Amino acid sequence: MFIIWLLFLSPILFSANKIPEKNVLPLFEVREFKKADEKIFSLENEISAEGVIVLDDSGKIIYGKNINQNFSLASLTKLLSAYTSLEIYKENQIFSFTSSALEVPGEVGNFKKGEKLTLNELLSASLVASSNDSIYLLAEYYGVQNFVRKINETLNIWGFKNTKIYEPTGISLENSSTPYEFSQILLKLYLKRPEIFEISRKEYVDINGRRLWTTNILLRKYSKIIVGGKTGYLPEFGENLALIIKFPESPFLSLVLFKSQDRFKDAEILIKSLAKYYRYEL
Repeated sequence: MFIIWLLFLSPILFSANKIPEKNVLPLFEVREFKKADEKIFSLENEISAEGVIVLDDSGKIIYGKNINQNFSLASLTKLLSAYTSLEIYKENQIFSFTSSALEVPGEVGNFKKGEKLTLNELLSASLVASSNDSIYLLAEYYGVQNFVRKINETLNIWGFKNTKIYEPTGISLENSSTPYEFSQILLKLYLKRPEIFEISRKEYVDINGRRLWTTNILLRKYSKIIVGGKTGYLPEFGENLALIIKFPESPFLSLVLFKSQDRFKDAEILIKSLAKYYRYEL
């Protein structure tokens, strides 16, 4: 039996001032592969996250914990907001920072009122450094309520009924999903808009003379297998992490952690266990 998997391609580098064309080959391309013999996945250590899943591109759950329980998304919301922004705005559109955007909690980059940024610069600040003011500005230009409505409409069209978004940045505890559903959303987002993940895997981005660093400290250590992803955190809730990863002899893998005490430690346990499962030397 043949199923679809994704093999490594060379990383695509692009300027923070230019969005990759939609038809540019992503980091991974779809090819056929022969289904491997069934193996038993073994978690090498316990993890602290309350909601966990590793889902492969065929829909197989490699590992799961409370996969149908709802959890707050926090800044994982920004992945959906980035997708919506790419759908509604033109590549060369320019945005000027407003006072209302700069007043949103979670300001990153010390941007100033009236400062102009491109669509890709705002997406880079949001996805790399988790800037709330940047993603809020993109929503504000469309109308925040209309922007949020469009996100939920997209989720409904895609058939995701357990994911609800109430605001675009992730600061609301009400933005929620389940590990199982969000792992599928990650795969859908990558297939629809791989440029989101190309941006998110950058260690830093330079914008208007500022260097903004990633919130994902795993990128440098595991750059060969991380396609992209996003961190999330709310003090009332805990730490989240969503990653797309790929080993040479594995399918495309969606890894989601909700309500973790240490998301990077948990993710490393999963990555090392998966590397052993797919016979990959880290």
